[in-house]
Amino acid sequence: MILSALVLSGCLGGDTAFSRASQIKGNSLCGDLFNSPAIVSLQANMPILPGEIPTREMLYINLVPTPSEAKAIQSLEGAIRTCRLRRAAQGIPTSATEDIVEKRLSRLRYGLYNGDIPYAVYNYGLAQALKEQSKFRLSVNPTYAKSADEGALFTGINTPTQGTMSWNCTTLNRGVACN
Repeated sequence: MILSALVLSGCLGGDTAFSRASQIKGNSLCGDLFNSPAIVSLQANMPILPGEIPTREMLYINLVPTPSEAKAIQSLEGAIRTCRLRRAAQGIPTSATEDIVEKRLSRLRYGLYNGDIPYAVYNYGLAQALKEQSKFRLSVNPTYAKSADEGALFTGINTPTQGTMSWNCTTLNRGVACN
C-alpha cells in the first residue's frame, strides 16, 4: 500500500515531479519570467531559478539587499509562483518535497526582502534545504542517480566561515535564525 502511494504520488519511477529532470523541464517553461532585468540583476548575489544551487562565493555576501534589490526579490517571488502555475498547467506539477522546500525558501526570501538577513544567510539556508532534499531523494529511491556535480557543489557548504563572517545560523521550525 505504501509503495503504491509512492508510485502514484510520483516519488518513485522515471521522469516524475520528484526528479531533477522534471525540475529542469519545468524551469524551461518559465525562462521568460526569470529574464526580467531586475531579477537577472540578482544573479551575482543569489540563485534565481528554482532548484539552482548557490555558488561558494554567494555564501560570503554579508550584505542585505538595497531597496531596488528588495523590489527585484519581490518580483522573483512572483515569478516563482507563476512558474509553479505554468508547470501545473503543462502537466509538470511540483512534488510534495519541492513544495515543502519552496515554503522554507519563500520564508527565507521574505527575510532577505525585509533586510532581516544578508544574502549569505539566505544562500546558506537555500543550500541546506537543497542538500536535505537531495538526501531525501536518495533515501526514498536508492536508484536515484545523484550527479557528480551536485555532490561536488554541496561539499563544504556546512562551514561557510571566512574573514568577517559573523553569522551563527540555526534552523528553527519557522526558518533560519542567525546572530
